[in-house]
Amino acid sequence: MLGCLQFLHSSGDNFLLCYMPMYRPSTWHKYNAKPQDIDGHYFASKREAAVYKDLKLFVKQGEITDLQLQPTIELLPKPNRIAYRADFRVTWKNGSIEYIDVKGMETATFKLKHKLLKHLRPDIVLIIMR
Repeated sequence: MLGCLQFLHSSGDNFLLCYMPMYRPSTWHKYNAKPQDIDGHYFASKREAAVYKDLKLFVKQGEITDLQLQPTIELLPKPNRIAYRADFRVTWKNGSIEYIDVKGMETATFKLKHKLLKHLRPDIVLIIMR
């Protein structure tokens, strides 16, 4: 989509400046994922939304006592803060806690942060759903 602005120069001449915006349309996704909106929550893909629906069923059945969306796990504190953001944090009725991350494409950033998480926080149970 081309945008244009009209300027009036101090000499009295009119100038037309046309440009291409530097953003992508909201319907386009880098890895062809289809964003979903369920219960007022945004999910980056259909797959992530499907996992959310399944987890909601477990909540209704009483198997899950707490379900958090987009929890952040701090790997390194400030000033060099590095954090890992999973898709879900699940607390089961037996008290165990699991983090769930739905991945369609494993980026270099994900691989690095996943290695850091395993090394720095071995106590955390992370389930990667591919």
